[in-house]
Amino acid sequence: MDNEVIKNFWENNPCGQLFVCSNEKEIKNFRDFFLQYDKFRYSTEGHILANLDRIDFKNKKVLEIGIGQAADSACIIDRGAEYYGMDVTEESCKRAVLRFNIFRKPYKIVVCGAAQAIPFADNYFDIIYTHGVLHHIPDIGKVIPQLHRVLKNDGKLIAMVYAKNSLNYYVSILFLRRILLVGLWLLDIITKKRFIKNKLLRKHLENVKQFGLGRYLSTECFLSHNTDGPDNPYSRVYTKKDIAKVFNKFHFYAFRQYFLNERQLPFTKMLPGNLKKYLSSQLGWHLWCYGAKP
Repeated sequence: MDNEVIKNFWENNPCGQLFVCSNEKEIKNFRDFFLQYDKFRYSTEGHILANLDRIDFKNKKVLEIGIGQAADSACIIDRGAEYYGMDVTEESCKRAVLRFNIFRKPYKIVVCGAAQAIPFADNYFDIIYTHGVLHHIPDIGKVIPQLHRVLKNDGKLIAMVYAKNSLNYYVSILFLRRILLVGLWLLDIITKKRFIKNKLLRKHLENVKQFGLGRYLSTECFLSHNTDGPDNPYSRVYTKKDIAKVFNKFHFYAFRQYFLNERQLPFTKMLPGNLKKYLSSQLGWHLWCYGAKP
């Protein structure tokens, strides 16, 4: 997988934008856009704020890898961090600086670059925070030494990755969505492309034509194109054992799971609150990993 392809995808599809508007042309006022985005993000993924509250950011040098819309970035600054941000896309870096200026958030620097070559000195940061980023990097083996290098001894690595042991992966992606796609593919053939007009579904059907049905349904290919949109070139899922093995330069002292992804699993909305919370902690889509540099 070409890293440039991944970079271009995120450059043209700023993380989370589709939940608020379809493209940048629809954004008339970035202040309102950021407020709308934050409202959506923390109403659907409220555990993020609770987790940030558990972390001691006060007067710590914090590097965030993968800025997105800079929502978590602002929260980290509000919690007293000396903030440094890094993103592979120029668009996210631009939006981060814009947000910080609009809302008067103090920060040190925002740089555009890949996590395979972090442009900071050795043993520089107290905390590295990265949410929803590392599972989109194929050559993760090149990233780990960089994370280890710039983190101080006893520094903390806090990373959210997609969880393999989750309802979203096993039930939604590998089962329900595969069945749905095969049904839509057959319907498309029978109706000679006259029935299915939805742009998202049409793109999946175009992918089937491009890759072939068998290849598109293969686990690796189908996973990538069923997280973060049908154009997404690469995603991976991790277990706790995977994290301990792949990130073996770090000692992981805690894992937490959250988020049932009710958009893809609407039946979970009907579950009692306590049951939903339990299932989320065991089979949630978001795996938060808490590591330290020994």
